[in-house]
Amino acid sequence: GVLPRWARVLHEQFRAANPARRYGLHHEDLYIETPEVEEALRRLPQDVLEARARRILRASDLVVKKQILPKEEWTPVDQKPYLSEILDEVIREREERIRLGNR
Repeated sequence: GVLPRWARVLHEQFRAANPARRYGLHHEDLYIETPEVEEALRRLPQDVLEARARRILRASDLVVKKQILPKEEWTPVDQKPYLSEILDEVIREREERIRLGNR
């Protein structure tokens, strides 16, 4: 369903305040690697997977050095998701297998 305006505003404020942006990370870079997330990652194109790995390594290096990126290099608030559609598909497939009795 469509979120009410107040919920959309709150969501955008949360995204803007996300400290991971300061390290150049995308929101989806922070997903816990459940079996479903691992499968979705496996289905990504190689270049997208490599970009994710580079972002995570850079962020780890910055954290160790107690640094953040210059503001102009922060992840934009409106960054397009790269994993959500695939993850939704993986979850739908799993639910369908469960529904049919084929784990």
